[in-house]
Parts: sequence; C-alpha cells; structure tokens
Amino acid sequence: MQDVMEAATAPANTFIQVSEIWVPKGDVLVLDKGNYGTLDGFAEASHRESFARGEGLPGKAWVEGRPVVLKGFDGSYFKRTEAAREAGLTAAVAVPVFAGATLKAVLVVLFGDDEVRTGAIEVWQEKEGLLMLDDGYYGAAKHFEWVSQ
Repeated sequence: MQDVMEAATAPANTFIQVSEIWVPKGDVLVLDKGNYGTLDGFAEASHRESFARGEGLPGKAWVEGRPVVLKGFDGSYFKRTEAAREAGLTAAVAVPVFAGATLKAVLVVLFGDDEVRTGAIEVWQEKEGLLMLDDGYYGAAKHFEWVSQ
C-alpha cells in the first residue's frame, strides 16, 4: 500500500513541464503567472526576466503576431537556455493572444521529452480555405511526426 501512495503523490513526469503567461507592461512583456511544478531554478530565472518586442520567444511571438515553435534552445534567441537545459526542457511554443490589434498576453508552454516523456505540439493555420499544418515539435515521437508530415 505504501508503494501505491508514493506513486499517487509523486509529481507526474509529463511532456508539458512549464506554462507561463507574459503580459505587456509598457513596451516589455513581464511574467504574470507561471506553473513550474518542481522546476524552481527555471521559475527563478523566469521571474528575473522581461522581453521587449521581438526579444526572446515571447517577444518573437508578439512581433510576428502568430504562434512560434522553438524546437531547441542551443544557439537560438531563447534567453533562458542554461536554466532550461538544467531543468530538462527541450522545446517550447509561444502563442500570442490579441483583442483586435492589441496584445493581451503571450502564453508560453515548455516541454521536456525523453524515453519516458513523449509528446508533440502542432500549429495549424488556415490557407486558402483549408486547415494546414504550419509547424510542429515532435521530439521522441518520430512516428507521429512522420504521419503528420
């Protein structure tokens, strides 16, 4: 019975590891809320950060006005690469939320995938009356990636 209780109360090892909401404050995005689970180091790095228009993943989604998938952090415009690596995060998507032409928030979801955690994220877009796959991250889900393409 002790094993069952430990399993039931242990943190879930899921594909989605972090979710954040960044909101405009003047000419930058600041962290409004975040769910980091047990990733305290990444949470601390996020609370110290802000993003100008076009800067980092939230800023890029803001300036492009569309969801942005980042398939890896190394060598990218991602500003918290070291903290992400230490937390076991591997990819992210940022989704801007607008009311008309006014940015209200940017939702950022970060993922960690390995042999235990497998998942995927896809961004679809309407083109000429059809819903088409625009971008995606599949990590270890190679068969799903092949089927989606």
